[in-house]
Amino acid sequence: MPLLKSLNIEYFSLMAVTTPPKTSFSDLPEVFTSNSKLTDRVSLSAKKGTLKKLAPKVYTRNLKDDPRDIIKRNLWPLVAQLFPDALISDRTAIENQPAADGSVCVISARCNSAGNKDSATQRYW
Repeated sequence: MPLLKSLNIEYFSLMAVTTPPKTSFSDLPEVFTSNSKLTDRVSLSAKKGTLKKLAPKVYTRNLKDDPRDIIKRNLWPLVAQLFPDALISDRTAIENQPAADGSVCVISARCNSAGNKDSATQRYW
């Protein structure tokens, strides 16, 4: 340690490294999207049954309600998380709700990068 201090090198406690990761998702909304910071925790929690996977990268803490009801309650925040640059379009924009089949039309650069080259509109749910 004296050598480190004499060289003006900062060091850190191993306690910070060995502290187990936080496993509570109570600070997140009812439905949330996973990201690189959450992937390991989310995957482990989904395997343990403390989170439910609703769609790729979409999870909920709510294990009791029907997934369709959960999505319906959280639809617009979820669309905003999945497509932050999206514009609600077509029938979805006119009616301000999903179509009868549950689809939502959005225009997003993310949709085109996913391989939809014919149109900028993609349907979800």
